[in-house]
Amino acid sequence: MIFSFLKRRSSAWGFSWFPAGLFIVFSSGCDGNATWMMKEATGHPGEVVVVLPPAYVQEPNPVLDTLKAWFSRPMRVMLQPEAFYKVFRIDDAHFGSVFKYHRNVLLVNLDAPKGTPMLAMQDNKWARRQRVVQLNVQGENGFQSAFREKREEIEALFYQRDLERLMEDFEKNPASEAVAQVEKATGARLALPAGFFCVDTGQAKAYVRHIAERSLPGGHRGVIERGILIQSGPYDQASRFSVGSFLSDFAPVLRQKVHGAKDSTWMEVEPRVPCDSSAISLNGAYGLRIRGLWRMHGEFKGGPFVGLRYFDPIKKKLFSVWAYVYAPAFNKRTYMFQVEAIARSVGPRPQPD
Repeated sequence: MIFSFLKRRSSAWGFSWFPAGLFIVFSSGCDGNATWMMKEATGHPGEVVVVLPPAYVQEPNPVLDTLKAWFSRPMRVMLQPEAFYKVFRIDDAHFGSVFKYHRNVLLVNLDAPKGTPMLAMQDNKWARRQRVVQLNVQGENGFQSAFREKREEIEALFYQRDLERLMEDFEKNPASEAVAQVEKATGARLALPAGFFCVDTGQAKAYVRHIAERSLPGGHRGVIERGILIQSGPYDQASRFSVGSFLSDFAPVLRQKVHGAKDSTWMEVEPRVPCDSSAISLNGAYGLRIRGLWRMHGEFKGGPFVGLRYFDPIKKKLFSVWAYVYAPAFNKRTYMFQVEAIARSVGPRPQPD
């Protein structure tokens, strides 16, 4: 009876009822979201494609120079200078199949009508897991003032999405045993990818590591170590969200848990380089992020770290994460993206596309 009704209605509407029925099934199965049918976004974390009018893609010009100076500035608190973002530039006349599907795209409209919103964002515009941001301005002078105003917001949109993608990827192939041990000890379910193992757990504390090697010129091998320490506890005072409180809470844990070649060595903050701190949002919840350098007391060894502190209003717990990288023979930016993504997974996470 239902099929007869559909067939009668389809004749009146002028199309075959059978394909229409298939469309209803597919739509229902996907809850109306067709992003699963889209091409996967390309590129790597820490990359952005900037789309400009043809006259502005050649150097030097004030617009391109400003964009590159901002996105390619050195990442904060690193042993050697490393650009925060790698910038690819393309003119809008040739913005085609190669760059159109990149994960991070910034469209610069220099001829926007007055009254157009200055900033717009769209996810999954041309590819799945893609973020496209458009800056609408009037001419070069309008660009300079608008970009100064919006550059931190634009960068945060790309950086946050890069970290979210890493979390999504890590959870596809998790280090299940380590994830379970951390959750049992601290109450936090971290997005730990395969290869991480639990070194130690205690009362409301856990320490996990990942150790790998990569080839170097001359047939040598270089070590890459990533480590995560996490603590949980009650939130008792506002001063917990200060740099001093965070570092003093972790100092004894690092001394006890993270050693070098000998037990008489331990990890500590490098005191000669000031830490960088900022307030961050984890899906609308307040958090503190700290970046700095660590050193191994008693050894010539060090590297960058990122710290995160976050209060979970549902679990009524204060979570603190210390994430570090040791990769003396390699650039560390990519690994810092990875460990910060793991640290941020302590908080609420968006649903993947």
